[in-house]
Amino acid sequence: MDDGGPAFPHQDSGDTGTRSGMTLRDWFAGQAPVTMGDAARVCGWPPEFNLTTDSERATLWAVMAMLRYEYADAMLVERSIKGDDNG
Repeated sequence: MDDGGPAFPHQDSGDTGTRSGMTLRDWFAGQAPVTMGDAARVCGWPPEFNLTTDSERATLWAVMAMLRYEYADAMLVERSIKGDDNG
């Protein structure tokens, strides 16, 4: 999977190499408009869900991460399709 390369590449003064930092895929995932409610719906939980166990909390965060990276992957695909026109 193409991760989009570095999101914010930079070069430290006096350094000859470029520091890559986070990938564009990670940045897109962090910006994804995914809520706890979205993740709860994917889990099949009711709107008034309560996270009473460690297992439920772990499941919620894992599903949120999955949804965010699905969003990021879709953004990268769209970017690669439209990218030919922007260069």
